[in-house]
Amino acid sequence: MLNLLVMSDGMTGLVGFLLGMAIVFLGIAVLVFIVWLAGKILAVSTAKKSEQAKASAETVKIAAPAEVNDGEIPEHVKVAITAAVYAYYAQADEKCEFTVRKIVRR
Repeated sequence: MLNLLVMSDGMTGLVGFLLGMAIVFLGIAVLVFIVWLAGKILAVSTAKKSEQAKASAETVKIAAPAEVNDGEIPEHVKVAITAAVYAYYAQADEKCEFTVRKIVRR
C-alpha cells in the first residue's frame, strides 16, 4: 500500500493526480454505459409500440372500410378541387405530398 506520509511532495501530487484521473475516467465510463443501456431499453420499447401500432392500424383498415358517396359531386369538379388544393400547397412548400380521400358537399 502506498504510504503517503513518507512520499515527497512531488510524488504525493503525482499520485493524487493519477488517482483523480482514474476516478474521473471510471465515472465517465459508467455514465456512458448508463446512457447506452437507456438507449437500448428505449429502442426495444419503441419497437414494441410500433409493432402494436401497425397491428392496430391493419385491424382498423380491415374493420372499417371507407364509405364513398360519389353520387352528388361530378368527377370533373373533384379533379378541379384537387388541382386547386395542390396548386395552393405547391406555392407554400417545395415538397407537396397529399392525398384527397373524400370531397363532401355541404
